[in-house]
Amino acid sequence: MFVWFLKEKGLVSDRLFDEDYLKTILRFQDDSTFYKAVLQNLFFATLNSEMGKRKFIKESFQGKSSQHFVHNVFRYEKEFIKPAETIKKLFEPIPFLNGGLFECLDKEIDGKCLRVDGFSNSPKNVLRVPDLLFFGTEKDIDLNDIYGTSNKRLGLTQDAFRRTGFSVVQSDNQITVRA
Repeated sequence: MFVWFLKEKGLVSDRLFDEDYLKTILRFQDDSTFYKAVLQNLFFATLNSEMGKRKFIKESFQGKSSQHFVHNVFRYEKEFIKPAETIKKLFEPIPFLNGGLFECLDKEIDGKCLRVDGFSNSPKNVLRVPDLLFFGTEKDIDLNDIYGTSNKRLGLTQDAFRRTGFSVVQSDNQITVRA
């Protein structure tokens, strides 16, 4: 929601949320392309990375990159049609927000990978946030098989953010953001 607020304030390009435009810059080879290639790169490699220093992760050597667990570099390069051009045009102008809000929580502990955010190029990355959650129309989803229940349904609104307006109210040195 905060990123949508940044978009509404003009700090993040509208194009990063325009499905038709995204089809001209992304390959959509994965059913989770938008979340991985756009949102994760926006969170961890853009908003958590200084302007002018943004780049893709170095190619791996024998399956492991020298930048393994370096989270302020872009991933999913193969999802972009023109990776360098896209970074320069859409991600580079976005300000760096220091403070840890967009820090990736993936870490290595005692030689084992702990994936909280799933920010990884690895084919073993199980993270899936389907593109259909971000684009499309409202759907009614039957959750009964998943939860072993009956008569449970979820109305999923995929364009909820598009219908949300934000306002900022400032008074007495206090700023309030309302959705």
